[in-house]
Amino acid sequence: MAAPPIVVERFRVEHGSGFTMSVISLPDRRAAGNQIVRFVYQRHLEAVLYGRVEGTSGPIWKLMNQSGMGSTAMPVNKASTTSGVLTDAEYTALMAEFRSSLPGDMVDPSSLGRIRNCTIIPVAAAASIVRTFGRSGPSMAWLRAFNQPVPVAWQLVEEQETNDAAGEADLVLNEQLDEQGFEAEDLSFADELTMMATFSTDQEDDERLKTYILQRVPPLLKSDLDMYLLARTATFAARRQGGAVQSISAESDRTALFRFYGYLERMQRVPEGADLYISILCRADLGDLVEGYATWLQNNQRCKFSTIANYLNGLVSLTHYAYANFEPAAAVLNMEPNPLTQLINLRAQAETASKTQQLYDKRVGGWLEWEDVQKARVAAMQKLNGAALGGTSAARMSLLRDAAAISLLSLIPPDRVGCIRKLRLAHTLKRKDGGGWMMDLSKQRDGHKTSRFYGPFAASLPAELTAILDRYAIALELEIGGENAYLFHPPHGSNDRPMESAAWTGWVKRLFKRHHGEEVAPKTLRSSFITWLRGQDAAPQILKSAAHAMKHSEARQASSDYDQESDDRLVKAAYEFNLTFAAGFAAAEVAPAVAGGEGASSSVPPSL
Repeated sequence: MAAPPIVVERFRVEHGSGFTMSVISLPDRRAAGNQIVRFVYQRHLEAVLYGRVEGTSGPIWKLMNQSGMGSTAMPVNKASTTSGVLTDAEYTALMAEFRSSLPGDMVDPSSLGRIRNCTIIPVAAAASIVRTFGRSGPSMAWLRAFNQPVPVAWQLVEEQETNDAAGEADLVLNEQLDEQGFEAEDLSFADELTMMATFSTDQEDDERLKTYILQRVPPLLKSDLDMYLLARTATFAARRQGGAVQSISAESDRTALFRFYGYLERMQRVPEGADLYISILCRADLGDLVEGYATWLQNNQRCKFSTIANYLNGLVSLTHYAYANFEPAAAVLNMEPNPLTQLINLRAQAETASKTQQLYDKRVGGWLEWEDVQKARVAAMQKLNGAALGGTSAARMSLLRDAAAISLLSLIPPDRVGCIRKLRLAHTLKRKDGGGWMMDLSKQRDGHKTSRFYGPFAASLPAELTAILDRYAIALELEIGGENAYLFHPPHGSNDRPMESAAWTGWVKRLFKRHHGEEVAPKTLRSSFITWLRGQDAAPQILKSAAHAMKHSEARQASSDYDQESDDRLVKAAYEFNLTFAAGFAAAEVAPAVAGGEGASSSVPPSL
């Protein structure tokens, strides 16, 4: 019995009423070797993404060209049989399957006989088109039905939406979204290929692997990598998606390749007949080679998973470049998954394993436990109160500034970095009638992207901050323009502008170095708080309250009747939970401020 001209499988895309797609396996005679490739019908893809099969195909072709996959489409018509791309039997079978697979509610059955041609697309190319289409219910359902990689940003946003719908909060998830950026949903999959947040380097691992770095670099490989450095760092590069990177990043990628090639050479894993040129990155067996390399790094070299993730990240970047500039064979691109996707999978697995490993590793450098953050606040307050007995006015002002900053960073859940940095008297930090302070980020004109992205926020600050803020505000108001001063303006600059982001990060690091002996960045404080909170028996309402206080993403829209009291209620539980913990650390409380004078008291903050 003769074999059928084509092999047909059917995949169900579960979204809405669902759609059953035919997957056709047949030789692709356009490429050398006539490799068997799996195809889907273009019209079926349109039906999933756009909910229709009739009408113009303009939108899908625009997507195909935008993703660079237009050339992979194969027309199924008589011309294809004449040119030898398809046999007559294949053409007949393809058209019969296409006509029978079109749902009756999407096409008039009486018109099926008039259909004489169609278009098929390799599954791997279809996946790229779907990702270019963007995040939606149908696109995510399609990728999952065909076991294709779903962009990380899409998965994070989907999980966040599920939490929001259930009224739940996951602070670790929210931090991951922060790492992706405020507009993570708009990231393209191509961007994600080179956007893994690089882990801190492990000097022991790097030192141990130095002996494996390729020593005799072939001139052609050196030339290709020089071109890579230029392409990655040049301001303009037509074949590159996204902006330029710093030269140190591109050079790190180059070292990652030398390390991989050195492993292949030393361990005699270079494929037969292959040279150590960049063309190896276009091989069909690249995924297998890199999987063996990652396993060797883990089992033989005992490298940390963060080190492996960094090394693989460099290989992903270079392979992405090789695919864009060295034109791998169509058979390689049409593999499922193709070698580049396999490398991305390996990198993601190393990244996930690293995050798990870090839960059990002792953090060294650049990290403070939340308990130590409170101790740093105590030290700052003690130094401030001690300075009341002597010292210069400038020294007392510096200590007052330190105490105000460290109190805002520790007595409430650590806010977004820009929120504290940009606090400004009478604008984003306001006195309340009857005493006390409130943070008001509801006005976009004050420069807060928190308001632009998350809607307005205005909440009362806890009473424990009143004394230090009163005293610092009075000191600022004695300066020219001080009634509208930024709390944390450049130390030797004008008070009508805040510190720049990098300067603020450096200043906060030095702040904790002065008062606890260890540098820690503002963003790390947020992670420290979350780590502490997850280790407590915190009720769901406290987690939800903390997410709100830390300005994590929630569907909140600005409106003319915005209710500031709702923010007070939402953050109350988190404030009180943290203040109860903070009250366990003996700290001298700042005396109520008196205009023109200074004072201190030895009493400790009251327990809540």
